[in-house]
Amino acid sequence: MHRRLIATIVVLLMAMVVALAAVSLASSRNFASPMSGDQEVPAEGAPDVETNATGLAKYQLSADGTEMSFRLNVGNIENVTQAHIHLGARGENGDIVVWLYPDGPPPELIPGRTNGTLATFTFTADDLV
Repeated sequence: MHRRLIATIVVLLMAMVVALAAVSLASSRNFASPMSGDQEVPAEGAPDVETNATGLAKYQLSADGTEMSFRLNVGNIENVTQAHIHLGARGENGDIVVWLYPDGPPPELIPGRTNGTLATFTFTADDLV
């Protein structure tokens, strides 16, 4: 009886370890980046950005690592023209490496206030600028 109980406990513990490992691996392919106006680096000589706009980009890397899907949600943003990811050091405007909205230049104006999902997209290395 004790052997059966111990064997059952061992099997349950092993199942929990496997389940936790699977959750850990799955979550390591999910990323999020909150956005706000204070993260925008103004052009040289331009005033700081003052806005109540916020955003949250959620990314998911495919299991084989070849595609990145994202959803860009925004709130309280006025007159959206574009959204993209820069490659650069914190506090610097690096080059644009991938467009989120629209899916490439030129910018497209959405007049007025925008709330909700601005864009969803799946990109690969071929989409990088």
